[in-house]
Amino acid sequence: MSFFNTKKWFSGLRAHAALVMSRNVFIVLVMLVLVEASAVSVIYTTYKNRALFSELEKMRDGAEEMQVEWHQLLLEQSTLASFSRVAEVAQTNLKMNVPDPHAVVVLRQP
Repeated sequence: MSFFNTKKWFSGLRAHAALVMSRNVFIVLVMLVLVEASAVSVIYTTYKNRALFSELEKMRDGAEEMQVEWHQLLLEQSTLASFSRVAEVAQTNLKMNVPDPHAVVVLRQP
């Protein structure tokens, strides 16, 4: 009888070992999938980071170009609005002249 009990005990032990092994294999497979998912996530995040950084640099370059253009426009505006430029345009294009000092009448308020 003890032979049968030993055989039964060994078969139970084998079943338990198979269950533990299958559980360990399952855990290892789950961990492997998680590690691979993490690796893919790191690769995607790195790619996205580089793409966004490249876009940021392009935008900074564009902002710098706009700043230079803005300063050039301000300089052009100040040049065109200068008194000498306005006087020149008034004389050449509009045929305006400075009046004779004797023809100027100054009115005073009472």
